[in-house]
Amino acid sequence: MPCPEPASPHGVPPFTVTCKSQVVAGKMVYTLSVTHSANGASWETRWSFSELVAADAQLRNSIPKLPPFPFRGLPSFKLLMGPRRAQRSDAALQSYLTTALDIKEIADHPGFQAILGMKQPDSVTRVRILHWLPLSESLPGTATVELEVIPPVADKMFGPAEEIRAEIPVLKGAAFPPSSAALGETVRIEGLPCGEELSLEVCAANSAGASEAVSVRLAVPGKRTRILGPGVRVRARWAGDGNMYDATVKKVTEDGSVFVSWLRPAPLSNEDLHCVCEAGGDDTAYRLVSRAMVMPLEVGPEE
Repeated sequence: MPCPEPASPHGVPPFTVTCKSQVVAGKMVYTLSVTHSANGASWETRWSFSELVAADAQLRNSIPKLPPFPFRGLPSFKLLMGPRRAQRSDAALQSYLTTALDIKEIADHPGFQAILGMKQPDSVTRVRILHWLPLSESLPGTATVELEVIPPVADKMFGPAEEIRAEIPVLKGAAFPPSSAALGETVRIEGLPCGEELSLEVCAANSAGASEAVSVRLAVPGKRTRILGPGVRVRARWAGDGNMYDATVKKVTEDGSVFVSWLRPAPLSNEDLHCVCEAGGDDTAYRLVSRAMVMPLEVGPEE
């Protein structure tokens, strides 16, 4: 049988945990003191004996490698035991947690991290454009930007950030997946269409979830090579809810606004469309969209 994969390539678990029990209002309560190994953030979380048993039982449906849970089914006995037996109980729970954290599949599992009190992080502190790479280093018609992102500080309300994610909502999809970087690294975003003004959303994330996004406007340098004309596929902002949906250009008005036809679901197509009507909207409304809120998805005639 192969050995379980360690929680870290360097053998350091992502968390260190110490536990201590005490009787509170006639119930055995365990305090877990948790430290995040990557950035030193620390917090405490408290569980009753029955809550730990229930959490462990639920996790076993998705994590078969969980080590055996100690002293299962003996909560009433724990209330009667002396200090020495209580210390043994703490040591048994400590061993269970330490063993689990040494296995990557367990240590990275959101359910197990919930036992440790892991929470999603707060929003990033700051986003700054470091520089745009020379256009010659990017694909024709696109540009590449590198960002400096200052992560949030973990506190009692929010958990520690583990990575930074950035995406352009209007370009979101298989052809333009979100960019990500470890804390302390620059975030590099490639394939941005030259000459467009785009909204960039940046968030902090960990295994418990992602923070609220911070929005940054990007004016992509270079000459626009994708222009709008009848029939060009776009994503455009529907004024009904402010989200971006797939459409085609009907015409461009004299003032530069774009009259679009919102695309409808195509059940027999393999194409993944984000359609107004699927979100409960009226695809015959709000068809005149400002140019800044329209992003071409295919190459039109050169401008």
